[in-house]
Amino acid sequence: MADAEWHVLRHNITEGPLSYSELQRRTIAGTLDRTDLVWQDGLTDWVQAGTIKGLFRAPPPPPKTTSVVAVSANGTTAGRVDPIANRRMISQLRDDSADVQLFWAEAMRVVVRLNPVNIQIHNFLSFINQVVDGTPRHDIARLVQEAMQQVDLTNAAPMLDESLDGITAVGPELIKGYTSELLAVWPKVTQFVQHRWLEDPAKEGESLRQQLRRAVQAHRQDLVVIQNHFRQLQEFHSRYHAIMTRNSVWDYVLGFAAGFFGGGIGAIGAQVWDDWRGKSDTDFAQSFGNAVDQFSGAALSFTQKTEQEVESVVAAFLKDLHSFTQGTISALESVADSKDLTPIYHKLHDPDPADAPDEDGKQFFEIVLSNLRDQKISARSEANIREMLGMR
Repeated sequence: MADAEWHVLRHNITEGPLSYSELQRRTIAGTLDRTDLVWQDGLTDWVQAGTIKGLFRAPPPPPKTTSVVAVSANGTTAGRVDPIANRRMISQLRDDSADVQLFWAEAMRVVVRLNPVNIQIHNFLSFINQVVDGTPRHDIARLVQEAMQQVDLTNAAPMLDESLDGITAVGPELIKGYTSELLAVWPKVTQFVQHRWLEDPAKEGESLRQQLRRAVQAHRQDLVVIQNHFRQLQEFHSRYHAIMTRNSVWDYVLGFAAGFFGGGIGAIGAQVWDDWRGKSDTDFAQSFGNAVDQFSGAALSFTQKTEQEVESVVAAFLKDLHSFTQGTISALESVADSKDLTPIYHKLHDPDPADAPDEDGKQFFEIVLSNLRDQKISARSEANIREMLGMR
């Protein structure tokens, strides 16, 4: 019976003729079940594959590597080893590595953009940008006044320093976190991973902190320019508000052309006219608009230049992080058949309950994730980042 050709009926699909050895191969591969129907010449009807003698043999005993493994030179601890599960965890850690790169790159940008100067200019422009063609003058005056109330740069420098301290601190904490967690659960990892972070984490963390501090302070002197522009706005605002809220015939002639009164006013009259025209409501309103542009441009330029400085340092940090994580993954692959990787996996992948984000932290993470969605991050990556952050 074994030498005859067979036919298989599985999921309402018939296949054949097949050799008996092919049936055996399919049982091993799991593509032929005991309840699937088979038939060959000599049988009066289809029968279940499980009734064919010798087709479904008992599986061989598992190799010793799937049971208890003694401590070895690679730093393993006694435990059950499942190479398939190990490789599944390694695959997840590889996804983690790619997703972490996306997250921290954007998180650093968000921290820079959330500096107090940038927040105030954002709030300022949220009112200014409501002014469109046809907006009534009284409404323009109200919007400008509300915009001015959003800004207080009296202590801009110390506020900025305090805000950007978060950037200089997060890099070293990341280096410390990645290295200390790995060493805690796999003390002999340095035998497999050669990386300067593992050689002296404190030194590398301090070096990164200094690089970030230099980056965030590179354009600190621009704050003086920004403050000067805003003081100019404050000086202009009183008269600007009076112009925009005035109810008179001058509403009609605001923006009139030179020569409104005609000629023949004499030399002295011309001089007076020129002086007055140089300080006219029209020119003054234009000066105020220019001052708004100068203030907004200086503030936004400051944030953009600071972001570029920080991004340069962060790019180098993320390159090192990639090298570190890929080295770790390669090391794990080298011991996947002899070491239970479960403790390492959970240490590297699972969020630490002690580091659970508070409400401010959650709000910050949501801003980062929102930006990443705008950049078309995959739903899988977002779900994985949320899991690693403890924000399911």
